[in-house]
Amino acid sequence: MNPPHGRSTHSAGHDTRPLRGRASTDAAARARLQADERPVSTKPGLPPSGLVDEHTSKAVLADLGIRTPVRRVCAEPAAAHAALDELGGPVVVKILDAEVLHKTEVGGVQVGIRTHEELDHALARMPASPALLVERMAVAGPELIVGVRRDPVFGPVVALGAGGTAAEILGDVSLRLAPLSAHDAHAMLDELATRDVFLGARGATPVDRARLTHVLLAISSLAAVEAVAECEINPLRVLPDGDVVALDAVLLMRDPRDQGGSGDA
Repeated sequence: MNPPHGRSTHSAGHDTRPLRGRASTDAAARARLQADERPVSTKPGLPPSGLVDEHTSKAVLADLGIRTPVRRVCAEPAAAHAALDELGGPVVVKILDAEVLHKTEVGGVQVGIRTHEELDHALARMPASPALLVERMAVAGPELIVGVRRDPVFGPVVALGAGGTAAEILGDVSLRLAPLSAHDAHAMLDELATRDVFLGARGATPVDRARLTHVLLAISSLAAVEAVAECEINPLRVLPDGDVVALDAVLLMRDPRDQGGSGDA
């Protein structure tokens, strides 16, 4: 199955029109849910229905073996200062609110915080929120987007694309019906127009293909969980050692009344 490139959008889901006309492959892909070929078999701790905050989303990813930043949830500024002392700078400070998907757009993300004075200034610029998330800042590197959502026609679809803030502009994405085989997951990166960025262009460290494949298989495994409506990692950053880390994540759980049947949303 080699679907052509599609278009990526954050949280609203991915354009699955490139999959039209490939319905005959859907049944075969779904059959792998019961077959021995299923690559990931995990039971992450899942929250109830609705949108899930970033910390909880990342906890689910960590249960699946996906690397996430070291972080602390802080109920008040004093706890954020304690977290800075514990983690050491630089840190990223974010509002922790499941209802705010685009935190950067509302001033809810402050990066490169090294001192308590810088933290005070950052907190003064941030909007009110139920809690704060203080994370150890990751080093710079290329960024991917990975996600799974339930298409109303074809059911669960996994996407891999160029990520970060340019994800929607570039629209460089590879799509597969879930569940993925290891072969499917490994092949997706090669379908990206920007693949050279992640394969060691200009002397950069290439992404660890085994680690990226694991992330894709882990995300694909969520398709077997009826309670999950959608999950997206953006960005998934490539580190200097080739490993990948989920810097932001969105998880949407289905209403229990909508679960059952074919598993489609």
